[in-house]
Amino acid sequence: MPQQPTEPPLEIRQSGDVTVVQFTCPMLWGLQLVQAVGERLYRLVDEGQTRIVLNLQDVQSMDSSMLGKLIGLHKKTEEAAGRLAICQFHPELYATFETLKLVRLLHIYPMEEEALRSF
Repeated sequence: MPQQPTEPPLEIRQSGDVTVVQFTCPMLWGLQLVQAVGERLYRLVDEGQTRIVLNLQDVQSMDSSMLGKLIGLHKKTEEAAGRLAICQFHPELYATFETLKLVRLLHIYPMEEEALRSF
């Protein structure tokens, strides 16, 4: 029997001309979940929403495939003349981004308000 598609654990809202994505799951890992999240995020850019803030307030960990999706989303927004900002990390997750030098590549902010102002 085919598996049901995984609904991505995201809440999406607009703040002016910026799309804010709030993750509602503490663990972003596993093939189906990461694929569903990635597809939904990439679809935002395909639909013309190229100014995106990802709020990671509720995320405690993510696997390497999810990190890859975020890097891909960063590239996709830039190619569409947009921008991706990421905010509100748990300390452990931020440490992972620091270790992998992603803090140099991605636009990272401590609070959502600061990320929104960066646009």
